[in-house]
Amino acid sequence: MNKQQQAMNKQQQAMNKLQQAMNKLQQAMNKQQQAMNKQQQATKKLQQAMNKQQQATKKLQQAMNKQQQATKKLQQAMNKQQQAINKLQQATKKLQQAMNKQQQAMNKQQQAMNKLQQAMNKQQQAMNKQQQAMNKQQQAMNKLQQATKKLQQAMNKLQQAMNKQQQAKPLTNVTI
Repeated sequence: MNKQQQAMNKQQQAMNKLQQAMNKLQQAMNKQQQAMNKQQQATKKLQQAMNKQQQATKKLQQAMNKQQQATKKLQQAMNKQQQAINKLQQATKKLQQAMNKQQQAMNKQQQAMNKLQQAMNKQQQAMNKQQQAMNKQQQAMNKLQQATKKLQQAMNKLQQAMNKQQQAKPLTNVTI
């Protein structure tokens, strides 16, 4: 075997090794892309869950607003009844009983409002936790994107090296 053939064999072996390295890099990039796709799907699911919670929070807020309106109406009714008690001393006993019942209703409504507020607070905490999880996933996605860029740069360098080697190959079929 002559020296030129040995040099060509060494170049071919080097190109084979470069090709294997590029294949491994491509496989790694494919795995990273799959991981990024899974994280994007998880992020979408989290966003959907947050949207549902926001809708539930809106409904709870609307319910609280209705209860506040009802409470205002009850308060107005109590004020009118108090005026009637002042005017009609003889009906004080009956009006006082009605006021007591209304006060109990207001207390029940206040308890319900307190429970709704607690539920809203819990939902807010859950939304905060979900937001933190989304932030962590976004950070992980950013790191994956950076790693993918680095892998792409490495593949580009390998491709350039292969191109240079192919251009540097000596001519074998030239007859003089």
